[in-house]
Amino acid sequence: MQPVFDFIAVLLLTGAAQGVLLAMALLAIPRGNRMANRILALLLIFFAASITLHTLAYTRYLFEFPHLIKTTGLVIKVRWMLWGIAVAAATQLSAQEPAKNNLPMLMPREQEIELALSAAPEHLRQDATIYVLERGKGFIKAREGKNGFSCLVVRFGAIIAPYAYDAEGAQTTMLADFRHAVLMEQGKDIKEAERILAEKYKAGKLLAPRKPGVAYMLSPDFMKHDSKTGAKTPVFPPHVMFYATYVKNADIGALPEHFNSDKNVFVLNEGRPDAYFIIVPKDSKHTHGTQ
Repeated sequence: MQPVFDFIAVLLLTGAAQGVLLAMALLAIPRGNRMANRILALLLIFFAASITLHTLAYTRYLFEFPHLIKTTGLVIKVRWMLWGIAVAAATQLSAQEPAKNNLPMLMPREQEIELALSAAPEHLRQDATIYVLERGKGFIKAREGKNGFSCLVVRFGAIIAPYAYDAEGAQTTMLADFRHAVLMEQGKDIKEAERILAEKYKAGKLLAPRKPGVAYMLSPDFMKHDSKTGAKTPVFPPHVMFYATYVKNADIGALPEHFNSDKNVFVLNEGRPDAYFIIVPKDSKHTHGTQ
């Protein structure tokens, strides 16, 4: 039989060429899940090769080159082997998906700037440095300040927490917040992120505050957000935090019932490098536990 080359053959080869182009595009993507992109690109390349060889058989050109017949069988075997690898990889990636769903929530830039500044006393806001969170980049500087204070909105899962650190906190504890955001971007849950940060403190890669200082959380919008309903629940009233590195509640005579109190001083994160004395100003109008 004489070889034939018709419209169907053109369509098949066009599909194979598109598969190769898509594979090249996937390999060129610098972000995202690069391992998944590479697996998919490899599959596309072998599927394109398989389509090409089947097209050669359909057009009878394959029989003009008998040595390609063995190659066809090899391509098919490799294709199914790669399909098995892809299924196994997809299963592993899907098992990691719940953690990926815990990515820090983002908000419009101007809204985040306003929320970050609300953590500081009014007289500090105009000249404070501001950081905002961007997907894939972590915290980036949105504005350079002049007074040594730095404002940002820290995420703890569904909790949105505006902070205003003094210069000492900005050089120490705030860097742990930056690292925490990166870990959450990587799909770590909060407990795993805290474990990693604790190890970095022990290794000296993160520093605890080295002198007395303050971090303000005076925003009334320290809230827990429900992503399904959009409801917001207050976490704690506006308050001031003084660095209390490695201090425990027992060290200051605080009782268990004083924890999370808006009337008594207590230690948050007791015994840790990022421990704080928590003080709620008397004139705070925000009531703990109410909307």
